[in-house]
Amino acid sequence: MSVPADEVYKVIEQLSPSDRKTVYHLAQFLRARHQTMVKAWRDIEAQEPDDEPLSPEEAGQLRDPEFVSWEPGSKPHGI
Repeated sequence: MSVPADEVYKVIEQLSPSDRKTVYHLAQFLRARHQTMVKAWRDIEAQEPDDEPLSPEEAGQLRDPEFVSWEPGSKPHGI
């Protein structure tokens, strides 16, 4: 769910100065985390593909729905 920036600003304007400081620090953390994640994906995408075949154990893990969660991989890379 996307929230328009003006809605976020309205909520922040209603906070106490102490709570605004907390929100500010949280926003800084989220921005830094986002930048780190974007850089990590760029680094991954810049690597050469791995041509090494999967071991039988790895292939079995990929077929096991309890072992692999596709949820994180289903999001766009530019998180």
